[in-house]
Amino acid sequence: MASDPQPPLNKSSADDHAIQSQFHRLRSLFKDSDYSTHPEHWDTLWKESFTPWDRGGPSQALDEVLSLHRELFPNAPSSAHDWDKPKPKALVAGCERGHDVLLLSAHGYDVYGLDSSVTSMEEAKKNEKRVAEEDAEGKWKEVYAPRRELGVTTKGRVMWVTGDFFEDDWVNDSGYGKVKTGFDLIFDYTFFCALPPEARPQWAKRLSRSSQPRRRKTSLPRVAT
Repeated sequence: MASDPQPPLNKSSADDHAIQSQFHRLRSLFKDSDYSTHPEHWDTLWKESFTPWDRGGPSQALDEVLSLHRELFPNAPSSAHDWDKPKPKALVAGCERGHDVLLLSAHGYDVYGLDSSVTSMEEAKKNEKRVAEEDAEGKWKEVYAPRRELGVTTKGRVMWVTGDFFEDDWVNDSGYGKVKTGFDLIFDYTFFCALPPEARPQWAKRLSRSSQPRRRKTSLPRVAT
């Protein structure tokens, strides 16, 4: 006897199925693999355009925190930085396509976007160019424009860096060693949650060493929407 036909998946079920498939692929790739191999695995996923974590834009939570709670960021950019002072510096570790790097630039920070994947950095540069072209057409006016209402009249510089967050090579050998005193803000959105548990204490130590005393380290949870 032929088996009963299965009812078609509705959109919600299809979405859940796709998410589960993506999760299982990521889990099978990284589970039980030595952490030293993870950068290579991430680069492979980028080469295959398998990036289900990419939302296609910056973190809305980061934008809101920077806009509505400036008191949390004592060295936040303002008009005073536009001509006579260096802009404060921010780091986005595991920056991927750089959406949050471009957002921090709009808030007036000079931003370093760091990722271990060469392919990811290529995609970030393409994304920066695409945003600039679309911004000229007004598409990203409310997202990536300088935050004039906060006193920011010019964007900060954007610098893309390929390297391992836990090593010093990207600071010492790539021309970015000018950040001798540490970063004013370090933002982490998807980097920490992708680390295996054994690497997380090292993450905390590195974060502390890379930031200025009493400056802000911001890590927002990954929330599915």
